Amino acid sequence: MERRKRWQLVLIIAVLVLTVYNILPTLFFYTRPLNRPVGASSAIEVSEAIAKRVNSLEGDSVSWLRAFAKNLGVKPVSIRLVESDPKLISVEFQKESDADLFQKFLPRAGALIPFVPAQLALAPSLPNQNPLEVVVQREVSTHFNPGDLNSFFTFALERDQSGAITDFYREIVYDRVAKVARSAAGVSEPGRIVLAANDWQVNLESSTLINLAEEIVAYKRSFGVDSPLTRRFYASFTQVEGGDRDRLINGLVSKFEGVAQGLAKEMAEIERSMKSAKESDSLLSLADDTRLAAYAKQKLAVEGALSILKSSGELFRAGKAPLTEEAALALLTGGSKEDSQEIDLGGRNPFIQSLSLDLGSGSIAFALYPDVEAMRQGGVGEVSVYTSDRLNRLLINEIAEISRLSDEQITPEGERFQIALNELAGSKSLLALDLAKVADQKVHQLISRLETAWTPSHADFNRAIFPINSWEAYKALPQEEQQLGLAVYAPVKESDPALPGFRTSSIYVIARGIGHLASKGEQVDSVLAQDFQRLADLLAQNGFVAYSGATWGLPKEFKADYVFELDGYFNTLLKATRENFVVHGGKRYAVLEFTDLKQRLLTRNEIDTKVHEDLLKWRDEYQAAQVDINLHAKYDVPKPTKSPLWSNFALSVAKYFRGDERKVLKWGLDLSGGKSVTIGLRDKAGHPVTDPEDLREASNQLYTRVNKMGVSEVEIRVEGDHIVLNFPGAQGLSANELIRGSTMFFHVVNEKFSTRNSSMAAPAARFLQEVWNEAIVTNRKEIESINEIAFKALGGELGEDGLPVPRSEAAQALYDAGLRIADPLNSEASSTFDDTLSSIAMFRGESYAEWQGQSTPLVIVFNNYALAGANVENVHAEYDPSKGNTLVFGVAKSNSFSDGVRTNPQADFYAWTSHFAQDKIVGTPSELYSKGEGWR
Repeated sequence: MERRKRWQLVLIIAVLVLTVYNILPTLFFYTRPLNRPVGASSAIEVSEAIAKRVNSLEGDSVSWLRAFAKNLGVKPVSIRLVESDPKLISVEFQKESDADLFQKFLPRAGALIPFVPAQLALAPSLPNQNPLEVVVQREVSTHFNPGDLNSFFTFALERDQSGAITDFYREIVYDRVAKVARSAAGVSEPGRIVLAANDWQVNLESSTLINLAEEIVAYKRSFGVDSPLTRRFYASFTQVEGGDRDRLINGLVSKFEGVAQGLAKEMAEIERSMKSAKESDSLLSLADDTRLAAYAKQKLAVEGALSILKSSGELFRAGKAPLTEEAALALLTGGSKEDSQEIDLGGRNPFIQSLSLDLGSGSIAFALYPDVEAMRQGGVGEVSVYTSDRLNRLLINEIAEISRLSDEQITPEGERFQIALNELAGSKSLLALDLAKVADQKVHQLISRLETAWTPSHADFNRAIFPINSWEAYKALPQEEQQLGLAVYAPVKESDPALPGFRTSSIYVIARGIGHLASKGEQVDSVLAQDFQRLADLLAQNGFVAYSGATWGLPKEFKADYVFELDGYFNTLLKATRENFVVHGGKRYAVLEFTDLKQRLLTRNEIDTKVHEDLLKWRDEYQAAQVDINLHAKYDVPKPTKSPLWSNFALSVAKYFRGDERKVLKWGLDLSGGKSVTIGLRDKAGHPVTDPEDLREASNQLYTRVNKMGVSEVEIRVEGDHIVLNFPGAQGLSANELIRGSTMFFHVVNEKFSTRNSSMAAPAARFLQEVWNEAIVTNRKEIESINEIAFKALGGELGEDGLPVPRSEAAQALYDAGLRIADPLNSEASSTFDDTLSSIAMFRGESYAEWQGQSTPLVIVFNNYALAGANVENVHAEYDPSKGNTLVFGVAKSNSFSDGVRTNPQADFYAWTSHFAQDKIVGTPSELYSKGEGWR
């Protein structure tokens, strides 16, 4: 009896201990002042944590390099940061063969590091560099000294204790409003084209002029030449800085006449070809018919535009001076200091009359002209509906253009469009990172790097003749000494407005007088050319892109120069902080918003979790590399320098005492317990799959793919004839996203309507831009919504006569050429070859730099897929110095039924792809597209 009581006592104690263990995180969490706003002291802690996080990458890189050397079987003498430039790490070896081996494998291995700001690459070699030394280049060059944090970071409340807007917050908001105002009422897009048409140095593409001509005609046809909207649009053609308006319009007329003559010549050539084919009884080309019809339509539009320009020239010459950011700021600062302010754009935008700043609601609203509002409402009858629809399409394109120029997210709110000033609901304070200070540090490092690494031998590049200066030092030189040399220019650092054509988000190296040096003789001096190429290579390896100073839009004083630009110099640094910094307006500050301490606590947990997940990815990649069939793969990923087990323990302990949101009990009902998704499988005949072996194989594939989405702790099991997926409550994914993320299909690009097909490039690019504009403005950027937008824009909605009505000239041109978008609500893709229906796919990436040179991430593909993800095996990444990261995979052998019919024929896919060898197919994002969350 006594023994039984002791057993019961042990059980009771164990239950109490477990209960206390599970309750303590809740107590730790709720004993904190969670609802207290983030104050100055907490903001200092945040800035110190950011500095520590960024600086820790230096030590992490040294540790990674040491592990990488060990993985290669070489032993460096020393691995140390270069004191003068924290972006560089020097690795010294005892033997030259060790240095060569290290140098051979580093580029690929460094590019495969999971956390982008931690990635490493070889630095450009220095003159007379020690062959035993390898210099490695980090992605992040900023180092925060603890004593300098006050100069980098500024904390500010949005409102003071009296409820008034603080001066610093008002300065940041005004900066954003001024940028939006200039984007809406600055130099107009038609004005830029007119300026380019009048500049003999600019090779303006005929497609640009044809598009402009179509717009001129469309406004008159849709709204009438006497419409206030049409008059404002026509006046925008001379909304430029300076310039003789008569000369500008006459120059445009001359360009249009040249385009019309060129189209007539092309048409005559096609007609001669068709006539010759007919006389010889040869088969007429359908492509020739299509091209002839397209050119005839374009010629008609250009001639119509010429007629309007000549008959209503006074409307085009009525442009106003564009609004500048300085003028917009003057309107703001010169007005009242109330929470609500209005900026009248003065008739400079065809659609938008004014901007309304409301600091109370935290928004910038766009007020449309009354005539535009009236037309948007539409009326009774086919004409009114057409006019309203046409107007809304033009308005969406205008809003999207303003969004792109101002780098702001503009969303519809009822009948209006607006910009939310805050990323977080209930934002109360902010921490601002001074990007001018970041730029200043990068400029000094860049100048030091140029002086060390670029040692030209040509006499014309002698430092006394061709010096390297900061912009401040360059501007202080006498005029005659400014003609030669390198000037490092960071507009964000300067008190004066950025020079025309230069952006505050970039750092520039301007090679002054390079054009004059190159033209000193009939042939370019080979030594001079080699020296300049070394400079270009050095800057390219640091992320700079090069172009001529004679590029249209830059000041004339740089026409004999060469310009190197590093865009978004702060992006990698902001990623390294792991905080949600945003950069708007004049790009002078990166802003991190705060609400209360609870938000910061959850953010810290999220950041620590991401750090741990990166370590887990490293471990998984290391283990995969060790068993990869490619013997060289094991040299790509060194063994993790930290223990994932210890990291997980430390993270769990920190969250336990800090308050782990997954374990904290919520007051009332806890509705975030997780998600459960049940999947039923069907074969190609549509019959339910019941074979236990097939279900088990499917569950294994789902487990592998869903975990690659970053969903941790997923449970997948087979119940009867279904697969059940249970997800933890911390995952913010919908059931549709989870299912879509577990599938992958590779689609074939519809080359006929590719932007690389010259005959269809212009309408295809315009159509995709219109679809993307609507997706941005309506905030419907998921692939399903984009396909729905494209389907309707191409004629998915029928007119009163029951015929499709494409919404724009570009859509009509594509429709006439045979493009048909599959109805996303009533069509399913299969592996059957079918080139009659197409759909829209998307490139990955957040900017045009990742979209293969396009202005949108959209591409037209065939609706049916060429290869299903289920047939892909041994998927892994490879690195090629010429192509970058590449996706490599094998294609599983086709399965066959007993009657010999293949369930997944690969013939079409092999015929399509141009990159295959034996059982492997190599595809880059520009060559492979898919639906779902694998490749989209």
